[in-house]
Amino acid sequence: MIQQDPCIHLEAGLEIGYASPLARFDDSVRLTGGTHFLLARNGRGKTTLLRTIAGTQRTLGGKLRVDGYVQYLPEDLRFDPEITPALIFRMLLPKGRLNEALDLARRIELDVR
Repeated sequence: MIQQDPCIHLEAGLEIGYASPLARFDDSVRLTGGTHFLLARNGRGKTTLLRTIAGTQRTLGGKLRVDGYVQYLPEDLRFDPEITPALIFRMLLPKGRLNEALDLARRIELDVR
């Protein structure tokens, strides 16, 4: 299997929004590895675009494609009150990084019991 570089393709004609479009892409956009900044006034579809790329929000029209993996942590994430921070660490962190993360949490006095 050929490994390809991660890339997000937003095709011309892509429309995002809920009942009506918040934004429409007149041109195709290709986002490759690196840091990208998403700047716009409030209500212009920044969060909607991120949710659409992550697959938690459907497009209203057009297409997008993700080559690779997307990790999206919503700002309004809520956990069951019975789930402890330590359990969240165990669920979200790769096995090889768990002890390192728990050690760092202890050093900065973050209670993850």
